[in-house]
Amino acid sequence: MKVRREDFPITSDDELRKIYRARVKQRKLISAPPLFFSAVCALIFWIAGYFQQTVFNPRFSNPVLPVLIPIAFFLLTFISGMLMFTDNAEKHLRSAIYITMGQFIVFAAGMYFGLIKNIPFVLMAVCMTLTCGGHILMIVIINDLNALRECPSFPFDNYRRELTRQSGDLRTVTPKAASVDLEALYDKSSELLPKRPQSGYDDDFFQQHDMQYLHYMRNGK
Repeated sequence: MKVRREDFPITSDDELRKIYRARVKQRKLISAPPLFFSAVCALIFWIAGYFQQTVFNPRFSNPVLPVLIPIAFFLLTFISGMLMFTDNAEKHLRSAIYITMGQFIVFAAGMYFGLIKNIPFVLMAVCMTLTCGGHILMIVIINDLNALRECPSFPFDNYRRELTRQSGDLRTVTPKAASVDLEALYDKSSELLPKRPQSGYDDDFFQQHDMQYLHYMRNGK
């Protein structure tokens, strides 16, 4: 079932999470081809131009523009592919228009002066098609991503937060094992022993009375 952008606030988190992941995946799939293609082509033309000027013609008499024009175009294409990761739709559209105009200028200049032929022409045409089509599709994806981020439940992981909260509550109520302080227990044990009843007389009085009684029994006095 297709969910409209205005229905995002009333859609379930599970469905919104699926839509968000799908949009992020679509962005990667759209931006990956122009980025990879332009980077590889720029590297190939740079290596080809280097060997053309050093190995095949050590006097540096070969023209450089037929190599520099494709390299400049592919670098602009790589920058254009990086702009697809912008989250601001207005900024993305404005920058894409400027970069695309630069691509057209470089491409038209190369065609006018006869610097682009055969393979470079095909590669540059493919890159321009990928970037122009990618920017048009990316505007819809960026608007969807921004609308999803504005939802109150974003990033749509309330079920994980609930599990974390419940596990935290369980850890809070779990009784902890109390450690036994043996020294404190030994000190308190003396308080538990029965105490000698207090008779009002001290020990010295009883000992003195016993000595007088033994002396009377022995001496008869």
